[in-house]
Amino acid sequence: AWYTIDSRVRGTSLVVKGLKENVEYHFRVSAENQFGISKPLKSEEPVIPKTPLNPPEPPSNPPEVLDVTKSSVSLSWSRPKDDGGSRVTGYYIERKETSTDKWVRHNKTQITTTMYTVTGLVPDAEYQFRIIAQNDVGLSETSPASEPVVCKDPFAGEAPGVRKEMADVTTKLGEAAQLSCQIVGRPLPDIKWYRFGKELIQSRKYKMSSDGRTHTLTVMTEEQEDEGVYTCIATNEVGEVETSSKLLLQAAPQFHPGYPLKEKYYGAVGSTLRLHVMYIGRPVPAMTWFHGQKLLQNSESITIENTEHYTHLVMKNVQRKTHAGKYKVQLSNVFGTVDATLDVEIQ
Repeated sequence: AWYTIDSRVRGTSLVVKGLKENVEYHFRVSAENQFGISKPLKSEEPVIPKTPLNPPEPPSNPPEVLDVTKSSVSLSWSRPKDDGGSRVTGYYIERKETSTDKWVRHNKTQITTTMYTVTGLVPDAEYQFRIIAQNDVGLSETSPASEPVVCKDPFAGEAPGVRKEMADVTTKLGEAAQLSCQIVGRPLPDIKWYRFGKELIQSRKYKMSSDGRTHTLTVMTEEQEDEGVYTCIATNEVGEVETSSKLLLQAAPQFHPGYPLKEKYYGAVGSTLRLHVMYIGRPVPAMTWFHGQKLLQNSESITIENTEHYTHLVMKNVQRKTHAGKYKVQLSNVFGTVDATLDVEIQ
């Protein structure tokens, strides 16, 4: 079927918007005057809209010098703000001595990270550096040049310092969570991650990455116990610094598999009976107790205690006639609801 795009065009050109990518279109044009409308003229070839691909933009800021020795300079840089419609595949570093105007490409093959140590430099020479990004289409322009830096061993190091503290992170249980901080120092500090005082090791569950300035821990969350405090500690020969944050996991409530409910609960006549239910789930769910169809609330003989890990029903001076039977506990948050029936027998 043919659709009218615009019946009020007075010129001989028109921009057609709202087309679907990779769908074949034909167009035709009719002229109109006071005597009527002409026969349409159809385009000779079909048109297939596609996102135009271009080389990427260069990194917008100069590369940052992270560390210097008499023959090397460690650099870090940001990713381009615009990849040109095609993923950035790598980077090239250009260097020049400040005594000349000639820029020289340092690496023959692409660097796939945003951090690199340029080696083989001349001691006491002063250098500047700039970055070129590449995608499948081509090379970007060059980034702004770094500040001049002299290749010499530093007289004194710099203790690690936190540029950006690690923020608390909330994510859904079962999804990957990323905790990041910015720490710098000279020489480049050694970065380690800890939980409950135990060092975390690179694995399927924990993945660590760093560009020399921003350090990231990715946690593949699998259970509610993965939430808690995580700590990043940076150390070099001059000093040490740490920053911590809390990981919070959201999930529908469920009864804790490590603390299964009993088939039946027993209490002696006149005694105090406690029904203790452990659960997992965030946000903390609303917790409700029922005896049969009756909603239970705190009173002189009943105490209900709810925490972020359990709900606790305490009944004093239990009697066979009034307290025996089936109790239901219900947990509910924005992600779901779960309930269980507890059978109570008074002997």
